[in-house]
Amino acid sequence: MKRYLNPPTVETPKGPYSQGLEIAPNARWVYVAGQGGSHPDGSMAETLEAQAEQALRNILHVLADAGMDADDIVRMTTYVVTDKRGMDLIIPISKARAAVLGDARPTGTMVVVSGFALPQMLIEIDAVAARAD
Repeated sequence: MKRYLNPPTVETPKGPYSQGLEIAPNARWVYVAGQGGSHPDGSMAETLEAQAEQALRNILHVLADAGMDADDIVRMTTYVVTDKRGMDLIIPISKARAAVLGDARPTGTMVVVSGFALPQMLIEIDAVAARAD
């Protein structure tokens, strides 16, 4: 259904992502709106890692409603508010991805932003998934 594209002519990914994915024709696609670290009751997780975990869980819940799971994610964009850079930023988000997504390696981009509509939000993640049924 999908083929990971990590050619030796491109730098090896430094995190849990792939440089590209090829999707089989006639796949079913689901686009998941940006998800933050809020729980179903509206409360917000405290730390960046906890918010990232909850945002990823929220994505999985939306995908489950469509009969999909983490292995179907082909693209994620992560927006984060922080003064951290480099590994101080990547490590907590990578830990969250490993805890929630396991071995899934979708393509992705991380962008540092100045803020979100809700000031307590530290992260928002959107996703695209595909499955050939």
